[in-house]
Amino acid sequence: MCLMTPHLSYAQKDDANHKARVKEAKRFLKLSPPQKIISQMLDNAAKNPQAQLSAADVKTMEASMDYSALNKAAEDSLVKNFTLDELKLMTQIYDSPVGQSLMRKMPSYMEDIKPALQGLIKEHVVSFMQKKQQQQVPASPAASAPQP
Repeated sequence: MCLMTPHLSYAQKDDANHKARVKEAKRFLKLSPPQKIISQMLDNAAKNPQAQLSAADVKTMEASMDYSALNKAAEDSLVKNFTLDELKLMTQIYDSPVGQSLMRKMPSYMEDIKPALQGLIKEHVVSFMQKKQQQQVPASPAASAPQP
């Protein structure tokens, strides 16, 4: 029984840390809710003439979305990927005027670099796949047959 006590103590500490991370993740998500990010992304998409989205289309899409699963996924990911100190700092930053400004500007920033990112990824994926196919092409039977 004594051998299990340190393990239980560690588990209790980890459980307390997990609960604290969940609490901090919830605080962060109140400052930066996923639905707000989606709304900003949809607004930016509506500004793109190719998207052919009206303000009414954006509002209809936003109203029809069920954010509960997204909110849970965001909370779980924050708890999984960040320490308590990191979550506290993120919350502190996003709760400040500068952090609020960052949140407003980030979707526009991402929208601005998206074409470059997509182009770069597409270019490298195509190039990689071409090289991979060239490596996988088996030599013709005549070329690999032993010479007399």
